[in-house]
Order: sequence, then structure tokens, then C-alpha cells
Amino acid sequence: MARRTATAVRHPAWLKAWLGDGDEDRRRVRLRALSDLKEAGFAAKSVDGHGVLVGEMAKGSRLDVAVLDFPWANVDVAAPLALADAIGSAAGQRAFLLHLRRELPPQVDVAAVQRAVALWIAAIERGEWEGREAVYEDGDVAVDLVLLPTGGRLVLRPALSHARLGRVDDALVDLLFSRPGDGVPLGIYIGSPGGWVPSRGFAEQALYGLPVWREVGADGYRAAFRSSGQAVFSDSSFAHVCALWWRGAEGITSWTNPWAPPVSLRLGRSFVALPEPQERLTVMAWNG
Repeated sequence: MARRTATAVRHPAWLKAWLGDGDEDRRRVRLRALSDLKEAGFAAKSVDGHGVLVGEMAKGSRLDVAVLDFPWANVDVAAPLALADAIGSAAGQRAFLLHLRRELPPQVDVAAVQRAVALWIAAIERGEWEGREAVYEDGDVAVDLVLLPTGGRLVLRPALSHARLGRVDDALVDLLFSRPGDGVPLGIYIGSPGGWVPSRGFAEQALYGLPVWREVGADGYRAAFRSSGQAVFSDSSFAHVCALWWRGAEGITSWTNPWAPPVSLRLGRSFVALPEPQERLTVMAWNG
């Protein structure tokens, strides 16, 4: 029987450099992006000075794609609970409100927070501290703590979708400021190691603004938007951005820009504009 030998995949120099620009998480996101884009009919030909893929769609029309990666894991539920337990040990039978200002690292040092809370409560009991509120901030941990007159523990976590979409918006603005449109459609592919994606409501409002109306019927969800300049896609600097493709753990969600020239490339389930506008409104619906 003939012996099979594995053959190494040989990448051009520009692709090797692009894949090697960053850590292993970035490399994985970029490899997944290349696979998803190739399957959809995009062929990368080179990369420009901003790290944007320059390529063509199936019919030969030009398309550029920026692949953005963010170091987000899925939401960690264990760290906030461990922190609340540690604070509860220091607070005894006292009720408290714990507000997390930002995400906690997976290996948070709860013992350090517990010691600080114990010292704070001792200062209150000695009459050395006025009020029942305190802020703890050290490294990756930033919390507000309020002692309550009655009740139990209340933990308020940060609004992840809002904060993370803010970081995406900042990255997009930086990219488009340094690389303004040149008449070529630009697609944005976003990925992260944990496959985190924002809730559809948060993403819809950030990208399109508040809908003028929305409905859910036999044909599914539809919503109408007006280009106001207040949302991401209706901003004039995004006029050449054709779509934002967000890779999650279960697939790709495609948010298309109805105020940019359409392209034929489709990835995953798409939120697309219907062909018939209504009184200067753009009606969007899910396709797939």
C-alpha cells in the first residue's frame, strides 16, 4: 500500500508576515477569517500598510477586508461569585451592594480584596470612616461597595455589550481615520478567542440607531431606520464600509450597511436591506 505523506501549506511571504503579526490568539482569529472569507468567495491577494486584506470577490470585483481581533473570552461567572463570597466573609452578616466597574480577570486575587474590606469595616466600627460606601481599585479590579441597611448580597456586573461595542467603535474610527475610503468597498471581520458576540439589540442600535418602527410577523423580524449620522453605519466616514461580519462560537452574524454600495459577498446570517424603501426609511430584515 502506498504511503501517504503530509504536505505543508506554503503561504506567500506577505501572508506569513500578516499571520505572524501578533500572538497565537490573533493568528487563530486571522486563520479563521481567511477560511470563512474563502468559503464565501473572497480571494486575498495581498495586504496593505494598515494590515487590511486586499482581494477580489468571486466575479472579480475588488474588496478590501479588515480583520479585527479582540482579547475577549466568554463571560466568566465564577470570578464575581468568588469575589462576592470573599467580601461576604469580611462583612459578616451585613448586606451589601457590589458594583463591578469592569470585567474581572479569571484569577482575581480575592484575598487582597477581602483584607481591604475587613480593614474598611473595622474603620467604620471605630468611627474613623464616614458613610457606608467605598471604592476599591487595584490593577484589574475596580469595584464600588455599599453596605445596605437590610437585605442580602446584590452584585451588579458591567454592561459588557455596551463597553465592548465601545472598544469596537474606537478601533473602527482609528482604522478609518488612518485609512480613509478610496472608492473600494471595505468589509470588517471581527473575532475573539472566546467567540463572544454582542446581543442583537445592542449591535442593532449601535450600528443603525433606534428604529423608527419594528415588527415581528410571519416573515420574521423587520425594522425601519433613518440615516441620521448618529449611528455607526450612517456616519459619512463609513460610507464605503459594506458590512460588519462578527464571528461567534456558533457562526457568523453579518450586519450589512444599507447606506453603502452593496456587495455580493455573504457570510453567515445577514441583516439586510429590503429592496423597497418606505418614505425615506430603510427597512431591514434577517436573511438566512
